[in-house]
Amino acid sequence: MFKTSYNEEEANELLAWIDSNPTGEMDLGEGIYIKDIAYFCKQMRAIVQNRHKNPAFAGQMEVLVRLKEAYEKKNEK
Repeated sequence: MFKTSYNEEEANELLAWIDSNPTGEMDLGEGIYIKDIAYFCKQMRAIVQNRHKNPAFAGQMEVLVRLKEAYEKKNEK
C-alpha cells in the first residue's frame, strides 16, 4: 500500500541502509530501473533526512523503500 508519509523511525532505518553503501544496479519493474544504486541513494539522502513527512516526496520515498527491500532480498541468497 502506498504511504503518503514516513515517520522518524522509518526514515532512520532508510538512512542506516543508505549508509551501508549499497552498490550495483536493480530493475524494480514497472519502468523503474536504478542503474547506479550508490548514486541514487546519495541523491535520495536529503529527501529521506529532511522531507520524509512531506506527502509531496512520498513517491521518491516509496521507490527507495522498494529498492531497499529488493536489494536485501537479492543479497540474502
